[in-house]
Amino acid sequence: MMAAKYPYPLIVEGRWNEDIAKTIKTKLHLHFQSQKKSNGGECIVEYDGSPRNQAIVWYSSEEIRNRVLEKEKHVLDLREKGNVILHVRLKEDMHNRSESLQPTESEQVSESKSLEKDAKEVLQKTTHCISDVEQLVTASEKGNGNKIIEEQPQTCSVILKNLKDSMTKEMLSMLVENISEMTEDIDFCMEMLPELNAAVITFNNSRDASEFAFKCPRNVRICQQKVETALLEPTKSIIVEDVNPLYGDQYLALYFENPRNGGAVVTDVCSVPEMNGFIVTFAEYRDVTKATSKRHVIGGKNLTAYPYYASLGTALYGKERPALKMPDPFT
Repeated sequence: MMAAKYPYPLIVEGRWNEDIAKTIKTKLHLHFQSQKKSNGGECIVEYDGSPRNQAIVWYSSEEIRNRVLEKEKHVLDLREKGNVILHVRLKEDMHNRSESLQPTESEQVSESKSLEKDAKEVLQKTTHCISDVEQLVTASEKGNGNKIIEEQPQTCSVILKNLKDSMTKEMLSMLVENISEMTEDIDFCMEMLPELNAAVITFNNSRDASEFAFKCPRNVRICQQKVETALLEPTKSIIVEDVNPLYGDQYLALYFENPRNGGAVVTDVCSVPEMNGFIVTFAEYRDVTKATSKRHVIGGKNLTAYPYYASLGTALYGKERPALKMPDPFT
């Protein structure tokens, strides 16, 4: 799915130190999805640390990728750690993610049957010996109490993209009500993202969200306006803004791992200098709900956490979303 959605790669190289290697992926995403910083837009970042000073940014459109290439200089601001000069170039050996590299449907079915056969053969043996240690193998069952990996929850949100400037919030609200046959502020809430020409519609349950997403491409108004619709994938990240600069990423990690503040497992903390904020990423989706459902006190200051979506490059604030600041008029 990701290969089809982000088919335009770009090599990014820079001399970042090992001490930020764990957070560089998030920092690169913040830079290259920002039109202001890089001329960029919707993208994902691929970085596994090998080679350490190279990453791949995959864009959703060739036009956005070309804009990034045309920018003469890219500088990654790491605050107290200084700046990193980034060099971008096309990926020579793969201009697009070719569909020919993807397994065909028959190959997928064949592989699935082969794996199923192998699993049955393993289960037919009651015990297995590995390095003279006897191992017991049983079939995995949902809810057996031994499950470690958390399932991705079903989303209740739908994103509408490519909204025209003439589409006001009131007009969009009526359109959503007409399609869903539901009522705003009772069955769903809506958040406008003017900087992205988009809006996120959040329903009371995942079933309503799925039905709405299914109906949209079949709606005449949606088609006429060329509005793009998609289910918004759940997130494991939050953003906390207006944090006192004295409190860094290590403090934020310890804070959210503390049992009094949710006892989450924090996998990454990335600073957002322009907001005096931090993006905190958890190991589990449910920790986002815990963190955003309560007020936090950091350095004697009351703060709120909001869910952050890397695919959007922004958080969702609900009714508390700050107004888009317009540039000062010329005099």
